[in-house]
This record gives sequence, C-alpha cells and structure tokens, in this order.
Amino acid sequence: MRHLPVAPQRSRKEEVIDAVASIFAARGFHGVGTREIAETLGMKAGSLYFYFRSKEEALELICEAGFKHSLEIANRAYSENHGLEDRLKALVMLSAAQTRDAGDHLMVLLTERRHLSADSEARMKKLSREYSNVIGQIMEDAAVDGDLCQTIDARSARLIAVGHLRMLSQYFVERIRDFDVFALAAAEALVRALRR
Repeated sequence: MRHLPVAPQRSRKEEVIDAVASIFAARGFHGVGTREIAETLGMKAGSLYFYFRSKEEALELICEAGFKHSLEIANRAYSENHGLEDRLKALVMLSAAQTRDAGDHLMVLLTERRHLSADSEARMKKLSREYSNVIGQIMEDAAVDGDLCQTIDARSARLIAVGHLRMLSQYFVERIRDFDVFALAAAEALVRALRR
C-alpha cells in the first residue's frame, strides 16, 4: 500500500502570520491596529507580542515568507529540470501554485510592502536579487546551450521572465477567472518568446 506524503506541521507562529496576512490583505496595513488583529484572532493584544514585536515586524515576516518561498521555487525549477523550456514551465507553474495557495501573502507583498522600514526593505531587496539571480542562471545556461533566442541576451531574458511572473501574480490578485488555465498559457507564451 502506497502512503501519501504528510504535509509538514505548521507552527502556531506560521498560523498567526497567515491570519495577519489575511487581515492585511482585506483591510490594508494601516486599516487595522494590533488590538483589532488580536480580537480577530481570538486572543489578547499582549499575546501577539509572543509572535512578533510590532505590526511592522508582522508585515516584514509576511513579505519575507513570500520572497523566501519564491526563491525556493526558483531554485527547485532550476535544479529539478533541464533545458530552458522545462525550467521555465516549472518556474511558472510552481509560481502559479504558490500564488494560488498563498494569495493573501502575495497581495500584502504587492500592495503593502511600501510600508516596510528602510532596513526591512533592504533585506527584501537582497532576497529579490537572489531570486532574480536564479532566473538569470536559467537564462545564462540556455544561452550557453543554444536554447535561448539569438536576438535576446541572457540579462534581457531574465528581466522578461521576472516581469512575466510579476504579471501572473498581479492577475491573480485581480481575481482573473480560470487562473490555472491562464498560468499554463502564460508559461507557454514565455517559452515561445524566449526559446530559440
């Protein structure tokens, strides 16, 4: 008898951060205070400080989780696949699944990130660069292998792919119908645009 893998147990802190992401996605970062967050979660305001020191730290944790997951996905698409087409399709489809499964985090990242402190934003930019570098490596490998369209250099191809993935996220946030069908079409369009 074959056993299905068991999903990893989520910590209480992760559950609380997920709930705060839902609240920020619905009401905005400035639309809710810590007392209202605590009430929504069914706890006392002081109990929130066990999970984060401030509302600003909660925002940073939400954004950081989104970036780290995206980086993990990019590394997975790169390491588990070979060739430009397979890597790009994996990257888009894994990103679409992340977008669908963590939509509140994504919405907060897209709409509320501007409220991060300068130090927090610097940390997010570092994660963003790491993510972009993995996509850049996919394009550099494709250029070396002769898979990349000859009229596009690896840097331009990286920028196109990153922009394409951001667009995918934005359409999800805007509640496009048939998102999975759209994501597959987006993956195929990206491959056609960049493949030799």
